[in-house]
Amino acid sequence: LQDHSASLEESSYRLFPAPGSESHKLAGAAITISRRYQDFLRLFRKVGEEVNFPVRTVALSAPLVALNSLPHLLREVPSKPFCLAMIYCSFTVLAFFRRGGELVMLRTVRHHRGGVPANVTNTIQTMAVALELGEMETLVLSLSQDEHNISQIPGLDESKLLDWGGHEEMHAEVPLEFQASGMALPEVEEGEARGFAAVETFRELAEGGWAAQDFLPPTVEEEELYPSAMEMRALRIGSMGLRVGGVCLLLLLSWVGVRAFAILRDNAWHSSNATGINNANVALDERIKNYEGWDSFLADRSKAWVSMELVNHLFPDPDWVSLNKMDFSSRPESVGQQEFRGMIKEWKVQGLVSDEALGHLNELNTREGMEKVFEKVYSVTGAESLKLDRESRNLLVNLVASENKRYDPENPVSAATRLPFQFNLTITQRISQDDSLAISTASIK
Repeated sequence: LQDHSASLEESSYRLFPAPGSESHKLAGAAITISRRYQDFLRLFRKVGEEVNFPVRTVALSAPLVALNSLPHLLREVPSKPFCLAMIYCSFTVLAFFRRGGELVMLRTVRHHRGGVPANVTNTIQTMAVALELGEMETLVLSLSQDEHNISQIPGLDESKLLDWGGHEEMHAEVPLEFQASGMALPEVEEGEARGFAAVETFRELAEGGWAAQDFLPPTVEEEELYPSAMEMRALRIGSMGLRVGGVCLLLLLSWVGVRAFAILRDNAWHSSNATGINNANVALDERIKNYEGWDSFLADRSKAWVSMELVNHLFPDPDWVSLNKMDFSSRPESVGQQEFRGMIKEWKVQGLVSDEALGHLNELNTREGMEKVFEKVYSVTGAESLKLDRESRNLLVNLVASENKRYDPENPVSAATRLPFQFNLTITQRISQDDSLAISTASIK
């Protein structure tokens, strides 16, 4: 407001636009209300807090709310510029409008109780000249709630009294401000807006909420005490969900109770034939053991084609090697009378190799090198016994290589004269008794 003398501690200010003013596009009025009622409203909110029932308060400007009722009291916009005098007990609010109903200025004139002094008339006439309104009509809206109900302004005999108490939409027993705070513009038929619905001042009043501004709002600390509308909705939904969950839990407990009662009443719980039940359990245990025994015997431990596939992957280039002999054996371990026995699988390969193939065999003559061959064969065949990712499976490799005495590079008519080295490779895989592929010693039927 650029008024350093204005005290925000004693008064509360809000703005109100004046679209009819031609002096500036943003012209308007600064409306003020004393803060002396702030403690009174805070008392309501405090009582609501104590009884756990949120009380919301709104401090409105009575003249602005009364101004909002003008479209309902007049219906039609006056054809001439006019002044609306809203007369209260100790002050009068003057609202000046141009032709067409646009607000130009709001002004307050204070006076003593019991009547309107002559200076109000002088103020109206002076402002009409200053605002260049010309011939002007004066409307009187008496809003005093004491015995001095003023209906005429001295010196303005042609002023028109707006009898709001006799209006069809109003109740004389209720103050006008309590009835006009929520009023909207009168509804118009389809087509272009007419009357007050076409006046920007009253459209802003109805749609912009200027008359509903809260001059004495609660502090931020007070507002944080109460949940917002969205939080209240979430609480309501949560409360409903809690009730539904409680009902579902009650139904579940009821169902469990009924089932438990039905099970406990079953004849099996009260049967006296304990010997027959024990015999049936023993027979069932024997059948289970029999099944587990056959399942263990039929496990995929050793297959001929898998063993041949392993030998095939030992030498990536067949031109480097000539095999003379390959033996494969698979036997259980002899460890006495135990429920399961381990297993030993052994591959023995003999033949002739070239220099390159001997270097390749030296790489395979380690656990790491041979594990790569086993992993590759497992990916091709899917044989479970070739997986070496368990502690219960061990792998040993032994390679013995020597010179081929029949090697003759000048006469390579056969593999015996063409390949310079001979080898004897032994691969031993041990599966312990703790492995899933261990052999069961139980007798089966």
